[in-house]
Amino acid sequence: MPGTPALFVPPAADGIPIGALDSATHGADGADAWATTPVGRNFLAHALVRLARDGWLRADPDPAAAWEPVAPPAGTEENPAPDTAGALTVEIDGEQVPIGNCIWLERRPCGCIASFVVALTSGRAIATAEQAMQYFNPTDCDRRQAARAGRTAFPVTGATYRADYRTNWCCARHATT
Repeated sequence: MPGTPALFVPPAADGIPIGALDSATHGADGADAWATTPVGRNFLAHALVRLARDGWLRADPDPAAAWEPVAPPAGTEENPAPDTAGALTVEIDGEQVPIGNCIWLERRPCGCIASFVVALTSGRAIATAEQAMQYFNPTDCDRRQAARAGRTAFPVTGATYRADYRTNWCCARHATT
């Protein structure tokens, strides 16, 4: 739509028709304006991915027509986030990385990725693995279960997520063709 600001397209939306995400955002926005925020759209994208995996949502015949170009989300190398977190950084591979360019992944012992969260959004910064595990597993019971299962949290940059994890959440043992 001309004159309408582009909405955030979360990494989880990769592979689903953008129209489906926009439609879900529009519908959910009627109940709660949170749906139009990056966190809300990320939540909706995860729900749509589950629908697609279960066969309820199919991609358009022409995938190129399904995506509209939008600016990269703030916090990526192409569009750095404003320095809202001061000098807050996360160590990744021995280097200090601005928290605005960090994504936390929750990994199972086999190597599969169970979940992810963008480290910096308005009102929240996740700077440590402990904070990430608390986000992924909000109750004490959830955290004990995650610890027994051997799940861990680790940070990656946005570029690493897009290159290595966005479409590859399963380890070699669990990957399907």
